[in-house]
Amino acid sequence: MRHGGFYTMRKVGLKLKAMKRTMRIFKYEEERHKELAPYDHWYFQNIAVKPEEQGKGFGGLLISTMLKTIESDELPIYVETNTEKSVLIYQKYGFEILEHGIIPETDVPLWCMLRKAR
Repeated sequence: MRHGGFYTMRKVGLKLKAMKRTMRIFKYEEERHKELAPYDHWYFQNIAVKPEEQGKGFGGLLISTMLKTIESDELPIYVETNTEKSVLIYQKYGFEILEHGIIPETDVPLWCMLRKAR
């Protein structure tokens, strides 16, 4: 989680004021999730690989293993990310961008993505 799952917290800091700001960010992400995927679906959350291990295929192995495990449910999969690098990885596995923007009152980017049921 130190290497991706808490990108937002690292970006805004860990002081009380920043913690309140972080909670607003998480609330915004939750609201977007509920609005963009108001149906049964899987939700990928906090997928990350340590920076020194990136580029070795571990992220792809994790994603492909999870996809194989849940594909038989025939449900879409929702994910959000705060990095463009992650967007490119998810797109390789069939995720499409539903929405992209900057979280209000922050400089934190947000991509909301969906992989349709197969």
